[in-house]
Amino acid sequence: GSEQSAWFYMPFTLIVAFDLLFYNVTTSMTVEGAHDEHRAPELARTVVRRFLSIQIPAALAVIVAAPVLLYPFGADYVDHGTGALRVLACASIPRAVVNLFVALARLRGRGWFIVGGQATLFLLVTVLALALARPLGLPGVALAWLVGNTVVAASAMPWLVRLLREGR
Repeated sequence: GSEQSAWFYMPFTLIVAFDLLFYNVTTSMTVEGAHDEHRAPELARTVVRRFLSIQIPAALAVIVAAPVLLYPFGADYVDHGTGALRVLACASIPRAVVNLFVALARLRGRGWFIVGGQATLFLLVTVLALALARPLGLPGVALAWLVGNTVVAASAMPWLVRLLREGR
């Protein structure tokens, strides 16, 4: 319904804005790497170090502060959106891995990797959201986002690890 959509929309908007910070870092890495593709592993390692030092603690802070972050939108958002915001914040960590994967696949000319990863993400999130929305409510939809991104991130990890080890 419209109320549930509103209660989900605000946490999702906050997380998308948060995720855009790391997306912008990977976009900058893509631009820099386009000038010298051989530097891609070095640039990716730099991004990973920054991810570990900033993104993870920031995601944990969002998890802890979820009710406070939703408070300006009203008590109903706090009551109904806190669980979803916390789960979505957990998804920011694998989401960053997915963003790094997409950026490096773009640099390496692996368009089918990107298509496959995004199609998998779409299918998983759609199917799981439909399956989990009714029994779990908004946190179920957020859980679909978390699981979908985690599966794609885990699938991308072997390729990412190999690439990160290049040039060492």
